[in-house]
Amino acid sequence: MWLKKWLGILGLATVTVTSPNISEAKKTKGVQTSNFDYHNNFPKVKSAYALLINAKDDKTIRNAARSFVKELYLLIKSLPQKADIMVKDGNIRKDKKRKAQALRNLKKLEDEIFGMLDVIKNKFGNDFKLTEDETLFDLSIGVGRYFVIAENILEGVENPTSVE
Repeated sequence: MWLKKWLGILGLATVTVTSPNISEAKKTKGVQTSNFDYHNNFPKVKSAYALLINAKDDKTIRNAARSFVKELYLLIKSLPQKADIMVKDGNIRKDKKRKAQALRNLKKLEDEIFGMLDVIKNKFGNDFKLTEDETLFDLSIGVGRYFVIAENILEGVENPTSVE
């Protein structure tokens, strides 16, 4: 493999790599059922967040806000599905340590995301319009709802989508 890489660098052979990081591609084979490790989506959310926080003019702020909302919802909307896969796999019900680890990782992700939202709130205010019809307050409620649903699925609540 290393010979093909060097020949590819020299232009003598072609090498196709499915992932920019080969070790990451090996790690992600199959479904990871023990935690909420979002190495693919979370960096996109962080970079969109950094763009939003460091934006200077109105146009850049609007574009960064739109990008942040899009990437955040891509990440957040997958939480209940990921929790459902973990429960159906059976590891969560059988192994209390895995369930506790999954809940801890979910809480850690929740803390990081709400920390980001808090910094945005401090900089722009709670009524800051991220998109044409969604304020920061609306986004916070939507994000919180998805975290509660994912937690309810992991806990085995009978009707996990009922958020109280």
